Amino acid sequence: MNTISKRNIIPKTGKNRILLEEYEFGMPEDQLKQIHLAWENGSDLEQIAFAQRRPAMEIVVALLDLADRRKLKRPVAALLRR
Repeated sequence: MNTISKRNIIPKTGKNRILLEEYEFGMPEDQLKQIHLAWENGSDLEQIAFAQRRPAMEIVVALLDLADRRKLKRPVAALLRR
């Protein structure tokens, strides 16, 4: 399926998977602000996940959302550093 299209329909072929369905991506604004502040102050993904008591994947999505809205100064590419 072309993800750029305006259609959000998953073909009913039986060979589809809902991605990341085991995670909760909604969060209170205050928690998102804490994640933002921690990231900009140099905390790494694991530190933020531990402090927020959330899986790292949920923190990744929060950071991607912040980056998409151009709220971050520190690059999200820093997630890839190990």
